[in-house]
Amino acid sequence: MKRILALMLAMLMICLAFAACSKDEDENEGGTIDLTVTDSDSVYNTGNENNDQFYYDYINGDEVIITGYAGSHALHAITVPEKIDERPVTAIANCAFMSKTNLTEITLPATVNNIGVSAFAKCTNLTKVNVPDAVTAVGDSAFQETAITEITLPTTLITLGENVFAKCEKLVKVTLPAGKVQEIDTTAEPAVEYTVNVIPERLFFGCTALTEVVWTSAVDRIEAYAFAGCVELTTVPTWSDNATYIGTCAFAGCAKITAMTIPATLTEIGAYAFYGCSALANVTFANPIFLWDLDHPKEDVPDERKAGSELTAKDLTDTFVAYTWTVVSR
Repeated sequence: MKRILALMLAMLMICLAFAACSKDEDENEGGTIDLTVTDSDSVYNTGNENNDQFYYDYINGDEVIITGYAGSHALHAITVPEKIDERPVTAIANCAFMSKTNLTEITLPATVNNIGVSAFAKCTNLTKVNVPDAVTAVGDSAFQETAITEITLPTTLITLGENVFAKCEKLVKVTLPAGKVQEIDTTAEPAVEYTVNVIPERLFFGCTALTEVVWTSAVDRIEAYAFAGCVELTTVPTWSDNATYIGTCAFAGCAKITAMTIPATLTEIGAYAFYGCSALANVTFANPIFLWDLDHPKEDVPDERKAGSELTAKDLTDTFVAYTWTVVSR
């Protein structure tokens, strides 16, 4: 069984590699702010036994962003200072702690409100980090390939990037308010700002130990590969009244999910969304009279079926697993 699961995850990673290579780099729907800082020479020396040093710069006039770190190679925990030069530390820059394999635990001050792209990625011995209540944005791959076992994201979160927990193979539990991507409807007079609760692409890709996700916000969209390879996952998101989309390979390899409800508002299910969901035996279509178009990428013959009377769990996981499903009529 373990060999089969390992092979399945390997296949998903190959598919993901091709997808990543073909993706337009300009298409960053996550809206992650750019926290890149270059040529920062300012150093804050802690003077502790591990000679921990934090590189930093100034932003927004009177705030500090942590841009890098150096310290003893011995495994140890660190605490990021709340203030440097009497100015509050409010952000962690892109790649600031990336690949610091000497770190086991990181405590961030309550003043931090932004965590940059790959900020803690590949800190392979990092088992614990807090995300302060003030944080509104977590960048792409922020905690990718760490040894974190449990984490809570605050309800203040507005933007959650892609790959944030990808390949965190020891991650067991996450408390997650869905990534709230701010959008503005400019067709309205006056323009209306609202939020879309999205589970970003590859958010939990390859999290092979993940068993529990606590949803504190209903979900509108689940993007491609969001839970792919989560072989121990048994829970699924709570859908909002505006749920519309399940992406390609979104739940691929989730071999312990047994039931799924397809909301009445859903309009598209991507190809291979439930590939390898071998225990999925109970699928309920909230509106059984909807007509779905099952579109195979290599076949031109349309296949339309009603949800309730003609579609089953086997159709999602086997018969039509390679098809993209779209609602034809309501």
